[in-house]
Amino acid sequence: MKKLLLILLGFFYSIHIFATWSPYGPEEIIALNICFAVDNEAHTAICHSEGIYIYDNSDETWTNYESILPVLDALYLNGTDILLIMGCGSNSDGIYSFNPANEQFNLIEFLDSPNFLYYDDVNETYFAGHYSGLVTSTDGLTWTAVDTFNNKNIVTMDSYQNHYAVSQMDNIYGIYYSDNAGDTWTQSGSSDMLSCLEFDANGKLYGVFPDESWSSGLYSSPDYGQSWELEFWSININCVGFDAVSNVYIGWKENPNSSEKGIARFDQGNDTLIFINEGITNLVINEICINPAMSAIALFCCTDTGAFVTYDPTGIDEMFQIEKANHLNIKPNPANDILNIEYQLPESVQKADLIIYSTNGKRIKKYSLSNSSGKFKINCATYASGIYFICLKGPGFMASQKVIVKGE
Repeated sequence: MKKLLLILLGFFYSIHIFATWSPYGPEEIIALNICFAVDNEAHTAICHSEGIYIYDNSDETWTNYESILPVLDALYLNGTDILLIMGCGSNSDGIYSFNPANEQFNLIEFLDSPNFLYYDDVNETYFAGHYSGLVTSTDGLTWTAVDTFNNKNIVTMDSYQNHYAVSQMDNIYGIYYSDNAGDTWTQSGSSDMLSCLEFDANGKLYGVFPDESWSSGLYSSPDYGQSWELEFWSININCVGFDAVSNVYIGWKENPNSSEKGIARFDQGNDTLIFINEGITNLVINEICINPAMSAIALFCCTDTGAFVTYDPTGIDEMFQIEKANHLNIKPNPANDILNIEYQLPESVQKADLIIYSTNGKRIKKYSLSNSSGKFKINCATYASGIYFICLKGPGFMASQKVIVKGE
């Protein structure tokens, strides 16, 4: 209860720093999500209320593909087609594939009021939550219901290694967790209403209690969803996310009568909210995310007037300097089985980690490096076909490279 007492005694501070956001992609759209590397060309997609924008890397332009339904999320499917979840409570809601070449949206599976689309890279499994349950697929094309969640409104999901967590929000609230990649599920003792679940890079799970109740705020679980504790109270929180060095960021939906609005970094050590709203034209924050392919501490957010990016979310330029030189060499690329990796750290960096990320920013594997340079091999034969990002990270330094795994 320590943090609860701090808040009641008035020791929980919020401050504002100078960190400028810039528009990312088309403006004046209701941006719902930013999805990176959705095909073999590593195109970026912005899901919005009237379709999907896709960025062409060759001519640096955005193309809008209108749909009859809001596009809520997008994932890599087979390199040419993109997997989408679309819905607004209509009879056409569901899981779709989309081919930008012929501009065709094709229905794969009807779903009742879908909430999210999720891919677990570790176990190579897709999930989709909707008003009446949770469905799963190994190929994105054939879907089956998870019986535990029949007739339950599953609103959010995340995973860390083989640990899964989902949240139910209808007439009954509850958190379910699995420690064996979904083979069995257990309901948490908490009855909190959590609308957004996100694991950080170390396996700590965060959840948002939305709306304007006495319990609204940010919660966390140190044991993958089994037990929960309050981080701080605040009304109308909408989302939680992390930057490339695992700082925690909070986004609000609307807070017209409060100073807590827009987006803020949560400094847990000092129980402080550090607001970074400079440059954002709309303070309704729908999503917070990173692009693991970028060699920068960039943070992205989606708002009701478009998407935005900041390359200095900490507000302190010198805190994280990015090396521009090429310190990472990976061959072959694309790869079927063995990746040959050669690295060279800057003189100022004595040790680093080499981390493999999925396209949605989840950590797949981490290697601790004790030498300033070296060569080694990684067997990626068991990885699912698709795009991965290999990042070399040390104190004040990061370099990354995109890798395509073809598989067998």
